Amino acid sequence: MKNILQIIAVATFLILVSFTPKNKKTVILDVGHGGTDRGSIHNELSEKDIVLSIAKKVQDLNKDKQLNLILTRDIDHFVSLNNRVNLANEKAADLLLSLHANYTGKTDVSGFEIFIKENALTEESLALAKAIETTYPDQIKKRKVTVANFTVLKNSECPSALLELGFMSNESDRNYLTSEDGQWEIAQAIYRAIK
Repeated sequence: MKNILQIIAVATFLILVSFTPKNKKTVILDVGHGGTDRGSIHNELSEKDIVLSIAKKVQDLNKDKQLNLILTRDIDHFVSLNNRVNLANEKAADLLLSLHANYTGKTDVSGFEIFIKENALTEESLALAKAIETTYPDQIKKRKVTVANFTVLKNSECPSALLELGFMSNESDRNYLTSEDGQWEIAQAIYRAIK
């Protein structure tokens, strides 16, 4: 009887181990601003709401058991920059992508742009940026990939990028960023890039 129980225990362990996901990736999707920090504002529109809506759509698209996709916030509340980075570092994230929407006083300026950090992980961060460039919808023009010293980039211990989704100050970008179709297309592009 004791031998049978040992055999069953070993068999159960082997079955469980064989179904344990291997190489599961953790991606932190940093949802910019939140709470009293509205980010960029155009009339009644807030950056914090646009990026949250798109981030939730990316999360809804994730059906991959090998991809652990974590949002820094999934409701409208403020998360400090340090807490955003700490989450990525504590989870030993494979990637960190921070979402924002740009704004300028010049309404003719448009496009999405990506910022990365310059350090030992620059090559991997650049690969993420290039994946985003490749998948991003053509409705918003491509600007350049730029090295920046933003807190979420410089303090993260994983490849990371900050994506400005488009300009809220530009009518065409703004209409696309706030449309349901545009948000789903951007979410699909982000999801394909991080996969």
